Amino acid sequence: MSAAIRYDMPLSDERFSGLIETSPFAAGAGREVYNVPSDEDVVVKKVKGEFLSNYLEWLIWTSIMSTELISLFGRCITISPTGRFLMMERLVNLDDWEFDRIPNVPNWMTDIKRSSIGRTADGQIKLRDYASAKLGETLASAPRRRVAL
Repeated sequence: MSAAIRYDMPLSDERFSGLIETSPFAAGAGREVYNVPSDEDVVVKKVKGEFLSNYLEWLIWTSIMSTELISLFGRCITISPTGRFLMMERLVNLDDWEFDRIPNVPNWMTDIKRSSIGRTADGQIKLRDYASAKLGETLASAPRRRVAL
């Protein structure tokens, strides 16, 4: 990752629009992915319709970033206040032989496919699309405590 470029938190939609190329290099059902010409170490995901996918990835990232799960997920860098744009570390496509090296992922991650996984410049394999998660059972089984008010 490039340590030289620092991004404000959060970046406005206008600022994101000014950073990205005019055409996406990849697209899924709900989002398009753009290069940032001034920083080859990041990509920007732009939501096509409802903004829930970027918010969910941001929520998951901020929830796991201080846990042992951090090594499994592509790093989120910043998000726009509207959720329309999300900046993440760039993860390149895996070669066919690398799919055997995919680490175990949490069972609450759903809709995992080849395009959901990528590799960092130093060879770490991580999830790069984790906007589809089934958190209900995980949250329901979390330890509970008595609250004294």
